[in-house]
Amino acid sequence: MKRVVILDSKHYIRYRVKELIEKDGMEVHEASNYSQLLTKLGELKNEVDLIIIDMNLKEEDGLEVIERIRRKNINIPFMVLTHLNTMDAFAKAVKVGAIDYFIKPFDENKFHDRVTRHARGDLAIQPPRVNRKSKISFNDYLQSQVQKSKDGKYPLSIIMTVFFKSLKDLTMDINNDNMLIEDYVHGKLKGILPEAQYFEKHGFRTFVGVYPDFDKESITELSREMIHKIKKMKEKDSILKEYYFDNVHISFPLEGKDKDEIMENLTAKMEEALKQKQKETAS
Repeated sequence: MKRVVILDSKHYIRYRVKELIEKDGMEVHEASNYSQLLTKLGELKNEVDLIIIDMNLKEEDGLEVIERIRRKNINIPFMVLTHLNTMDAFAKAVKVGAIDYFIKPFDENKFHDRVTRHARGDLAIQPPRVNRKSKISFNDYLQSQVQKSKDGKYPLSIIMTVFFKSLKDLTMDINNDNMLIEDYVHGKLKGILPEAQYFEKHGFRTFVGVYPDFDKESITELSREMIHKIKKMKEKDSILKEYYFDNVHISFPLEGKDKDEIMENLTAKMEEALKQKQKETAS
């Protein structure tokens, strides 16, 4: 039986979400704040398949709750619920590693489908692994690459790619889009990135590529080439032409001294890029 925890300060939201997903035989638990969530996870020995969390809790920031849980090395997937239909909110959710982002009010059938897939551990939206047979997480993989870079005294670069349909109205894109699009885009991008040692899904609508022996100059050029290839690909693909793509990149050791600082700086760059793009679109 799959196990889900709902963290929302509003009782009626917890009740409705619980009612929606309990009918599939899932075991559903509730919490209204960080303290209750931590207690509940302790009772369940962290054996939880998904946590659904409101972004704007009554006295807490839902994204800060995710970060606090992550600092305790609890790696349960988080699905964010929010009424905030903004690029800034989306970027922040991506930054903390949420695997999905759903805007209220939502279509109950679509919401139910997404929750079910996440709780099942659907490979299309599973937290990243180096490969499907391996038990090595992306964080462990990146740590090993950073250490090899240090030992071998060669540079290491990472690219983060994000995609979505609309810069103005996220609701139409995020709530209604088919989750299978991530698999489709992933396959298309891997086909044009032969240089990447690793290029996999990293979170909701984001991918990460790892490039050993690429310094800042070479990764900047590669990023430009990648965007150019994507534009060409969109011209021939009726599905992809509807989507906006963007890249940011970072190089070790120039822009981060360790794995955590690298990913923090990389996601901060993506957050800033999305904000800037939204400003340009609005003007």
